[in-house]
This record gives sequence, structure tokens and C-alpha cells, in this order.
Amino acid sequence: MIRVWLESDQLISTAKMLLNGYRLPALGIADSSRNFLGFATMASFEGLADHEPIDHAKLHPIESVESSCNARDAAKLMIEREIDFLPVVEEGKYIGLVTARGLLGKLRESYDPMTGLPWSDRLREWGQEQLEQGVEIAMIFIDLNKFGKFNKDYGHVVGDKVLRRLVEHLSSLTNPETDALVRYGGDEFAIGTTRDREEAETLVTQLENNGIGLTIPESPVPIFFSVGLFGGRRSQPRTDVHIPSNVDNLVNLASKNCQDRKSSSGAHQTAPNITSKPEQPSIQDASVQSSAETPEKTSLPEVNEETALEAASVSAVIPSQTPSSESIQPPMNVPILETVQVDDDENSLTYVVLRVGNEQSVGVGLKMGRTDAESVATATAKAIERSYEGITIVIDTVSITRAGSTELVQIRSRVTKNGFESEIVTEAEANGDLFSTVAQAVISAFQAV
Repeated sequence: MIRVWLESDQLISTAKMLLNGYRLPALGIADSSRNFLGFATMASFEGLADHEPIDHAKLHPIESVESSCNARDAAKLMIEREIDFLPVVEEGKYIGLVTARGLLGKLRESYDPMTGLPWSDRLREWGQEQLEQGVEIAMIFIDLNKFGKFNKDYGHVVGDKVLRRLVEHLSSLTNPETDALVRYGGDEFAIGTTRDREEAETLVTQLENNGIGLTIPESPVPIFFSVGLFGGRRSQPRTDVHIPSNVDNLVNLASKNCQDRKSSSGAHQTAPNITSKPEQPSIQDASVQSSAETPEKTSLPEVNEETALEAASVSAVIPSQTPSSESIQPPMNVPILETVQVDDDENSLTYVVLRVGNEQSVGVGLKMGRTDAESVATATAKAIERSYEGITIVIDTVSITRAGSTELVQIRSRVTKNGFESEIVTEAEANGDLFSTVAQAVISAFQAV
């Protein structure tokens, strides 16, 4: 968005200076109350003197849209109106112009070009729309088992084909009229559905049973995945909490149900208190739940104060590796968290400052539809990457689960060190400072490899 504008009584020379100096394609013009009057280009000032006021120019009036308008709807309006600019207002006040080029970038961020699916922000929008209309929803979470092993053994090109094959399978069983299928991140996908609980459980069973034996020509190894389900049981309208939180909680609990089922199938194990538990990752060892293993029989375990994690406890899961004497590295300086800065603006930047030895490292995370916690995790990963050569950290999911007054943080990430990728799960209890806990959990994932 171009957040630059002038009032109509200012001089044409000022408008030209802004258009040329900032290389703007257009400039929004408003009155003294910030009501949008139209936009101006250099052509608007032809035949006029620089000392004349802007309101002498021929402005281009366009109907404005609210800042809450999503990128897809804004792009549709531009196509329908055959315009290149769209003025945006917030509570009736003009705040800037959106350009077609800027929207294209936003749409690319909202959709995954590799699978053709929208990202998780679309699931949040869809879920909020349904709940605001009083429609009950359920969330289904799908996670590939041992996907990192595919990438390691066959390469990322084959890994991408695995993802597309799974998307083909998921798409074949979902209905756009009742279901919203998204790529949640990494090797995870999610389906929001307005089907009732029984129908949602049937869909889960179909996903599992019809998915047994999925393969691609480039790999003889079948594709295994786990599925979790939460929601769809409520019979009374929601009258309680904030709707966006409800949506996030449903997704988090469906994700946890998925991880619990993966653990019960032997595809994933958890080691307590930052200790790495050796496991030999093998796709052949991963298993899909059988047709008899339905969500009804594997419900989400109850989380309460007694079963909550102890303060500051973190668990990590990593594939084992037996380092040779040549690969043993001396201990690195441990990153120390100094500052976490999160802005309320949904399009703002999040900053995390770490101290590594005598140096500071700053990581930046762009929200753009992500939650505050996700942007903190991303910024922390970037800060670590800046300080340690050969380290790459990809944040796959950040889940926040409430247990009474306690918030439990779970982060699933992939940490690559010297070319070796480890899948890591870190968990921690937030003691009043959620963002610092998220940052510390990312640091713990880094320290686990």
C-alpha cells in the first residue's frame, strides 16, 4: 500500500516532488478531514503551474474500500472496474492507495504456487466468516510422516511431487461448498469443514483409507500421513469468546490430535526436557492409521492444570545421527534473548534481539496474515541464522493451547546444520510472557541439534 497522500489545498509542486522523488505511479488526494477525493498522476497536472493548488487539477475519483477488504476481493474489484489503483479507508479516513502490482505480491503470499492451495490465513478468514454467521465448524489437520526423509533420500524436487500428490488426494475428497483446504506450512495441511461431527469423522476415515498406498513414480516408498480432528460437536450457538481465538484454538487442537495419533502409530516419539531421544528415521517404519482407527476412538486427551507441562520445561524430538570424530564441533556461544518487539499492526514487522557472545543479532519477522507468535518464532530463527554459519531454521507450526490459566507453546521446526536436517518439536509453558516463551522455544530447538 502507498501510505503517502496530500491534501487538496497543497501545491502542485509538492505533488510532483513526491511523485518523482518516490517514483510513485499515483498519489492519493484527500481533504482536510482525510476524505478521499481522488488520485493524481503526473498527467493530472499538465497545463497547470507548479504554484497552483492541487484542487485545480483533474483528479480521478474512485470508490474506496475498507482496510479489512482481503486481497482477493480487492483484486476482483480492480478487474471489474478496470482500474490500476484502489483507495483504502479505515473508519472513514483515507490511509493509502493499493496498486495492482502490490496486490499481485500479496496474492502470491496468500497462495502457495507449488501446490496451488491458499495458505493458513485463508483458513482463518474462512473460519471467522462461518462462526460470525453462526455456522459450527470442525478442523482436520494432516501431517506427512517422515517427510524430511523423502527430501534427504530423493531430493527436494521429489519432495515437492510428494506434496502435490497428497494435495491431489485431499482435493479429490473435499467439497469447496463445505470444506476449505489449505497448505498450513511445510508438510502440513488443514481442512476447515462445516460438516457435522459424524460427517467430518467419515471424511477423516476416507482420507486415511483411500490414502493408503499413495505413491509417485520417482519413489517406490509409499506416502504416509497422519490425520487429526477437532470440533463439530457444538449444538448451541457460540456466545462466548473472541472468534479469531476460537478458530486458532480449533486448528491447534486438531494439530495436537494429529500429533497424538502420529505418536500412537509409532511415527513420532517425544523425549522430555530437552533431551534428544535417538531414533532411526525410516519412511518404511512410519504407519498410517488403519481403517478401524477412527477419530472417535482416538479422541484428544484432556489437558488440565495437572497434566500441563512444568514451568520452563522444553521437549525436543530430533533424528539421531552418529557424528564422526571429524564432525564433532566445539560448543558454540549460546544465544541469549534480550528483546522481543511486537507491533499491533497486522502488516507490521516483529523484531527479536539476541546476544551471542559479545555481539547482538537482530531478526525480523513479517506478519502478513501470521499470528504474533508465528512472527516472533520466524524473527528468532532469522536472528539465529545471522549469527551461526551453516544454520537454517524453518518454522513449520506454532501452536498455542490453553490449559486453564496456562498457555502451552508447541513449535515444530526443521533445523539444518551443516547440510543435515533435523525435525524438532519444542514445547514450553508460558509463564506470563508468551512471546519470550516462543523465542526461547526456538532457541531450544537450535540448541538440540
